[in-house]
Amino acid sequence: MTAAATPALKRTPFYDIHKALGAKIVPFAGYEMPVHYPTGIVAEHKAVRERAGLFDVSHMGEFVIYGDRRVEFINHVTSNDVTALADGQVHYSTILYENGTIVDDCLVYRMPDRIVMVVNASNKDKDLAHISQYAAQFGATIGGPIQTDKTFYFLGYEQLRRREFSSFARRALVP
Repeated sequence: MTAAATPALKRTPFYDIHKALGAKIVPFAGYEMPVHYPTGIVAEHKAVRERAGLFDVSHMGEFVIYGDRRVEFINHVTSNDVTALADGQVHYSTILYENGTIVDDCLVYRMPDRIVMVVNASNKDKDLAHISQYAAQFGATIGGPIQTDKTFYFLGYEQLRRREFSSFARRALVP
């Protein structure tokens, strides 16, 4: 009997930075991802609070929703009101079962011609299967991902307020 080949793990654009900083790397949702750094969680927390926070979501699930009734569709499958978003805005939301319990959490981006949902990497297949069962009744189509090699990130409030973008990643990760 031969063992099945294990698929190679993917790496995000920040993999080399994580390795250089001594991060412990583990398999997660098909990627090699950092779980902690030698400096410890308290130092990481302080770095985010005092300098900048960086969250690489390039490994996460992305669904792009098209159709004239896309807003109505997303309002049907999530908990927050997409009509409250202006084009280009995003909000945190939850994907819901019919009984109102939570399937998963997500980010919903409203764009002029589409809606983008970003979901947890480990649940992307489950989330897609769940929302897909409602798409046709709203004439919506679901595609994705929107990119394969770009990295999205969130900056800390102070860095955004002061427009301090240069080399923020290194400062955020190094206490």
